[in-house]
Amino acid sequence: MITLYIIFSSLIQSITEFIPVSSSGHLVIWHHFISSPLNEIQYDIILHAGSLLALLFYFRKDLVKLIKGWLLSFQGQHNEDSRLAWLLIISTIPAAVIGFFLEDIIVNIFRATYWVVGMLVVVGFLMILVEKYAEQKKTVKELTIKQAIYLGLWQCLAFIPGTSRSGITIITGMFLKLKRAEAARYSFLLAIPTLLGASLRGLSMLISEGMMMNTIIIQLVALVITFVFSIFVIKFFLNYLQQHSLYPFAWYRIVLALILVLVLNV
Repeated sequence: MITLYIIFSSLIQSITEFIPVSSSGHLVIWHHFISSPLNEIQYDIILHAGSLLALLFYFRKDLVKLIKGWLLSFQGQHNEDSRLAWLLIISTIPAAVIGFFLEDIIVNIFRATYWVVGMLVVVGFLMILVEKYAEQKKTVKELTIKQAIYLGLWQCLAFIPGTSRSGITIITGMFLKLKRAEAARYSFLLAIPTLLGASLRGLSMLISEGMMMNTIIIQLVALVITFVFSIFVIKFFLNYLQQHSLYPFAWYRIVLALILVLVLNV
């Protein structure tokens, strides 16, 4: 039972973290139907850590350039990499502040299933609107500080399960006239500091609470599975967005919400 639970939970996290259908929303739904043999919140922390490691691996070359550019900016040397690094830092601030001060509210209130259903629909319709009306002509290099702040503020909605962090940041980027794939690239790079902060805080909590050895082994297995499958999903989704729209994900979200309303009587 635990083995199957680990595999399916890891696959759900791997697939839904990076495509705009909401990993946290799917995990809430998964936990609703399947009685977890593990601590749900602690286990979700491990799954998100696996996604973080996948991002670090996939964008390792980009991250080296961004870190070098950021460090050189303190010496007065500025280039595209240093500029992008500072924009990502600016976009990270709103979610970092809200996550730090409102963690208890987020965990205790927004994990309810009706929030998941509502945000699945809302963000689904936003995807349809952005595909229909947004001009997609800019690259990440053309982002301004003001637009980076907008992206950071809208990312905060992802604290509500069902929103999708990648989904809301890609939508915001497209409304700001970014090309679909460019918006996704910025979204994934922005996920790194966001997931890093959440993972470090979550892991410190796990360590302070203490864990049995068999639980640690289970968590490591989940971490590895999530890491491996997430790399494939990141590559697939970035390639997909080069030629395809968000419409399939929008309709998937809306149909899933309708099914949940019928099944759960939300």
